[in-house]
Amino acid sequence: KHFPSNSPECLDVAGAMLARGRTTWFQRFVRSVEHQEVGKEYTLRIRECPKTAIVAKHEAAWTLNAQREALREVRHHVLDNPTRHVNRKDYAGVRNTLMIMRFLHDIEDSMEKLHTTTCPEEEPVDGWLALELFCRPWVLTQGGTELLRLEEHVPAELRLLCALGSPLGLPFGSLLAWVTVQSPEAFCRLHLRRIAGPSMAPCRVRLDSGHYKLKDADLSVEALAEAATTISGIHEVVQGTLPHFQVARPRIDLLGDAPPRAQKAAS
Repeated sequence: KHFPSNSPECLDVAGAMLARGRTTWFQRFVRSVEHQEVGKEYTLRIRECPKTAIVAKHEAAWTLNAQREALREVRHHVLDNPTRHVNRKDYAGVRNTLMIMRFLHDIEDSMEKLHTTTCPEEEPVDGWLALELFCRPWVLTQGGTELLRLEEHVPAELRLLCALGSPLGLPFGSLLAWVTVQSPEAFCRLHLRRIAGPSMAPCRVRLDSGHYKLKDADLSVEALAEAATTISGIHEVVQGTLPHFQVARPRIDLLGDAPPRAQKAAS
């Protein structure tokens, strides 16, 4: 149906098209800002799920610098956005905060060790193992309550690409990792998780299982809250190491089935 160019019907149609165009442009602009904010090479989304857990999803954090920055943002969020179980107002909340902060620092330290060689003659570090360590779906709990989820967000397009390329990509990538003296197991776990999602064998860390504990339980809540704001304070108050966990087979170490060289670098 045709209307004169100056008719009310034509103006209504033109207004609707203009409004739709503005909406589409705004949505694209928001997405662009979300993915390119301050020139970041990665995306981090943090929210709270109905179970009161903090859920942090990172995307495209493939370099060590991006991973460091993402972990730093998660730590800042934990401190600046208290929840029912993670806060600095009561003893249980500040205890959980300190243990989460220690865990996040330990993850970063382990990744840096995997990226570091002590002398130029050493073999290259295991990049697949370091990336898989960071991208594992971590679930931190205390007394059966989820406190933090840290996992990789894989866009649907990348997940489909990984699935379609698996028949050739999985064996070829494993062979390439083996040839370059890296971990084929780490490559396979990372690839399969990007297809199946974070629900595939999540790494559950029970903070109440003895892996982390406060050195001095007699400290006041105020003193513990102050310690949670600095790296030295966290290491001074919380003792422990990264826990073992279940990945496909029982009792696999935190660094997975790493070659002896990689495990030496991470020790």
